[in-house]
Amino acid sequence: FHKKGIQWKMVRGGQFLMGSKKYKETRPVHSVSVKTFWIMKTEVTYKQYLACANSGGCIPFFAKTVYDARNHKVKSPMDSVSIREARLFCRWVGGRLPSESEWEFAARSRGKNWKYPWGNSRPTCAKVNMRRKSPYFSRFCGSFAVCHTQTGNTVQGLCDMNGSVSEFVGDCWHVNYEGKPNDGSSWKTNCRNSEYVIRGGNRMVFQMDYADYDMSRRWGQIGRSMTTGFRCVRTASP
Repeated sequence: FHKKGIQWKMVRGGQFLMGSKKYKETRPVHSVSVKTFWIMKTEVTYKQYLACANSGGCIPFFAKTVYDARNHKVKSPMDSVSIREARLFCRWVGGRLPSESEWEFAARSRGKNWKYPWGNSRPTCAKVNMRRKSPYFSRFCGSFAVCHTQTGNTVQGLCDMNGSVSEFVGDCWHVNYEGKPNDGSSWKTNCRNSEYVIRGGNRMVFQMDYADYDMSRRWGQIGRSMTTGFRCVRTASP
């Protein structure tokens, strides 16, 4: 169960209010029932993806080139993958991409009414990997390794649910939550232009702008992005 160097955390199921009145894309706020599931503690790393590619389970893409170019001792999150490549990796580890409901439920420490994974206190470099800005230069917080700081973790111990890279989920893009399933499953009907939802802020967001990149943000993406990665979930046994 813990093979391939992946740590899994159990998130016990429950009911929570999903969405926000803050943005039109996240309305209406609605009740969702989520079943118990396992989720990766960290985002998928280059090293983990490369192992999948070397085994034939994943599309190589440029994983090895980028992996060799970086310090391979640093467990950097895998980015610039397509959703198909992300799904292949999750299948390789016996899982799948999380539904948007599962992702938010986990990011909110089992659905707590929090703005961020760690609570409601403002983002700092001690909590999240983001971009800092001064009048003269920009720089990033800390290391780009996954889980480089754990003070921003969820109660269940999930790292980087905000910051680092945004994450693919299994739902396709809709303009709002009207008609969304309330059973915690991925929304895959009436999709718009083959776009998929990604969740969470990322390292390119300036600290001064982070108030608008809480867990309520969601948007569509078709291809690859240097600021988008993923993590997988596994359905818990009955």
